[in-house]
Amino acid sequence: MKRAIALVLVFSVAFGAFASVGFGYSLGTTGVMSADGVSYNALGLGLSFSPWVEMHVAEIDAEVLLSYASPYFNGVRLRISTPLFVTTRHFMNFLFPNPVYWSPRIMAGGEYRLGNEWAVTFGLSPFTFHNTSFSYDFLAPYGLYNFARGEWGWGIYIMRFSAHFGGGR
Repeated sequence: MKRAIALVLVFSVAFGAFASVGFGYSLGTTGVMSADGVSYNALGLGLSFSPWVEMHVAEIDAEVLLSYASPYFNGVRLRISTPLFVTTRHFMNFLFPNPVYWSPRIMAGGEYRLGNEWAVTFGLSPFTFHNTSFSYDFLAPYGLYNFARGEWGWGIYIMRFSAHFGGGR
């Protein structure tokens, strides 16, 4: 009986801890240009985790990069991002039927691409809008350093849509 009560308490605490977090998926288009002129465009399909879904602080994204041409699998990317500030008073309110937050974000992460190439990425997303259910990123540039080639490159998310589930609604 004591074990059953302990298990119920453990599951109750675990469920309560995860009730405020958010999980979701994302879909976005990105383009990358390396220093030697090699470029690719990719469709990013990802999963996201946010411990505080209301403000998307410390959001973690894992993304698979799929190319439009062969080879179709370009790699995987893992990144963490956080907002610089969050406000509902912004210049793009006319685009959204409901109030949304404007939260420019900084991001950092790592990337693995075909050919055993590893890269570190960092970037800024000046046009990120969100509420507890979705977020949109527009024109988010990022830089990357490829360790295998020892060179810098850059990329841009043209548009990225994320849907989030969970959280305090």
